[in-house]
Amino acid sequence: MKSILFLGYNVTDECVDKLISIDTLPALQTIKLSRGLYEIFNRDPISLSCFTVVPIQDFPIGKKLYVKGNFGAGVNTKGVSFINVLCLKQISRFFSILFHYVNLKSRPDFVFIHGCDLSLISSVFVLKLLFPNVHVQVVLTDMASLPLASDGLIRRCLKIFSSKLTKLLLKRFDSCVSLSRDLGEYYFSGKRIISLPGVVVPGDNSVNKMELSIDSNVFNHLYSSSGKHKILYAGTIIKSYGVESLIESLDFLDDSFVIYFFGKGPDLDYLKAVAKKDSRVVYGGFLNKAQLDLFIENVDVLVNCRSSNLEFSKLSFPSKLLEYSLSGKPVITSRIETIPDELAGYFLYFNDQTALEIANEIKRFFKLSEVEREMVGAKLKDFVVNTYSPSAIFDRYYNSNV
Repeated sequence: MKSILFLGYNVTDECVDKLISIDTLPALQTIKLSRGLYEIFNRDPISLSCFTVVPIQDFPIGKKLYVKGNFGAGVNTKGVSFINVLCLKQISRFFSILFHYVNLKSRPDFVFIHGCDLSLISSVFVLKLLFPNVHVQVVLTDMASLPLASDGLIRRCLKIFSSKLTKLLLKRFDSCVSLSRDLGEYYFSGKRIISLPGVVVPGDNSVNKMELSIDSNVFNHLYSSSGKHKILYAGTIIKSYGVESLIESLDFLDDSFVIYFFGKGPDLDYLKAVAKKDSRVVYGGFLNKAQLDLFIENVDVLVNCRSSNLEFSKLSFPSKLLEYSLSGKPVITSRIETIPDELAGYFLYFNDQTALEIANEIKRFFKLSEVEREMVGAKLKDFVVNTYSPSAIFDRYYNSNV
């Protein structure tokens, strides 16, 4: 029996509820992915331990100065306490993780890290120095310490330093799971790279339990729109992710088409302004998965129109594609390079991200019969569940080594 240590963001439902209320952009997708990663190894005969961190933005954006380590979900899980301010965040997490190392009942044979947070990486680096035979595998979702437009000079400089140090430390580790091949090659060139777009846990509605805060008119609009061609976009509301082009595609579509938008982001005011002027654009708010599923069940197609020309498109896979896939609805997406070849044939595609092409593909889709549309969605769901569920991933990549 192998002993495995997982470092990630597998927090409790109560912690998720709290995070939603204190963080302007709660990292719900990060938590969902961590829960899926945890489930890969949560099986007999593995001895699994977990160190869990709350993915919260720095104080005061994240309205919590000190985070206590009493939020871990799962058996043998320890929460990591930390001070939620710039460098103190990384330093306090680092020592909290080291404290948990000391109290482990046995040395792990395999360490599995979700993401490139410097505190997690540096603490495992210490463990690797002490026990070189421990196999360390990192799950890469994005580049380490990406600067944001809202970052000040000090924060930006710290992120540049953190990025360089993280890349240096990662050279000591053994392998990676990467959401894109290029991202894996950047950090783990010459080592084992598992390309994996994500993990799906069918039926998991546990994350994001916030109360419904949506105008009932949106529900009424959905259920009263019989005969309409209903399209749904859920994700970050930002023009560069194709939201603007998707809205402008209505210029080439008649009044039988309606697009429902869900999420939040920097261009939310723009979306709301358009929705006030055009009844074919409906903003439904920021919903949890169970609530969003109510809408998804009653629309015809789901869309992802993120531009494939964005610099980071080669280095990340949009998590919404796998979430969409679980619904059993057809999905139309832009041709993002990071879509795995084995999955690519199950999507429908926009040839480019212009408003005209988006409109043309939507028209082509609705020329399919209802039976043909249902088959597209059903085949996509079956493939994703059978390929990217925790048990499928374990059997495919780890069963022979554990």
